[in-house]
Amino acid sequence: MTAAPIAARLGALGLTGLVVDQSRWRFHYGGGPASVELAVVVAGSDPQATLSQLIEREFNRPFPTAQPAQPLRFMAVDDGNSFQLVLAYDHYVASGDSIARLLTAIACGYVRP
Repeated sequence: MTAAPIAARLGALGLTGLVVDQSRWRFHYGGGPASVELAVVVAGSDPQATLSQLIEREFNRPFPTAQPAQPLRFMAVDDGNSFQLVLAYDHYVASGDSIARLLTAIACGYVRP
């Protein structure tokens, strides 16, 4: 499993090169190649417990403040023949409904390349 479908979708949507101006409370996407990391965790004997632990850990981990900002974190729980794709995001960049659409489009990139 690679991050290529994620990077391709983010690039196609212009969601790369995020620059945050904290002094003016603004941000914009400057473009450029997508820099995506995909952390893959092996499901083990209890995939649901592995998924729950991953979600809890990632949702409680702060996002770095370096520029360009990376407000999206991708993880996957690999269960051999299937996987669960997880996205943690910093809420200033999107609402839940738009993130759901983004995650669906990315997941489709894995099944229909």
